[in-house]
Amino acid sequence: MGLASWLTLDPIAHRGFYDDAAGAPENSLSAFRRAITHSIPFEFDVQYAADGCPVVWHDATVRLPDGIVARVAERTSSELTKMRLGNTDFVPTLAQVLELVNGKVPIVIDVRRWNFDRHANFERAIAAQLQHYRGPAALQSFDPLAVFRLARLTSGFPVGQTSGELRSANRLLAPIGRAMPTNIVTCPDFITYEITRLPSLWTDIWRRRGLPLLAFPVNNEKDEERAQQVADNFFFGDYIPARYRCR
Repeated sequence: MGLASWLTLDPIAHRGFYDDAAGAPENSLSAFRRAITHSIPFEFDVQYAADGCPVVWHDATVRLPDGIVARVAERTSSELTKMRLGNTDFVPTLAQVLELVNGKVPIVIDVRRWNFDRHANFERAIAAQLQHYRGPAALQSFDPLAVFRLARLTSGFPVGQTSGELRSANRLLAPIGRAMPTNIVTCPDFITYEITRLPSLWTDIWRRRGLPLLAFPVNNEKDEERAQQVADNFFFGDYIPARYRCR
């Protein structure tokens, strides 16, 4: 799979072009509509619900309306999509996002895996939904096994390896994860790396091997200046990059 040129062209909105004050919380359909309105590519997180449906959510756990904190993987999509985001939004599914976007802007799907799983059901479910999607899209994951599977199950979509602080990894595995030696086997199309860990010897090595680097998250002008110096593009969060301020 070749790298899509759009991945290094325009800054990408992290978890949608969100703005709580505007009624568009992160990872919501409202934040995605806002990105489409402003012609801004965006990224969003996807997890596997208990019934096999990919849903848009970042954390491993979720606080249900009754106050109970549960693991996303142990709840069905029908339960999760009843959860309210802000005043008007609910947790969306991957299918709803693909239907909404329909190729209007490029998207990056961040595949969230919080536990090792020897089964590829999650990746297969994502690949099945992308099978007939014709818009510009890319996938990425912190999990090298997910990167390996997605690269082989999807066709025509770049797949990237994500790394950085790796706060949820133990002290022994985190340095290995930051070096990304699994790239030799998984052969990602690009790298996404946390800006707090840049510049990095390891990203420099992989860039010299031809892998473009995307930094995340850029939240202010200082971050943007740094990202422009050390990376090929970046994801922005609670901040509007210079390129988009006149829109």
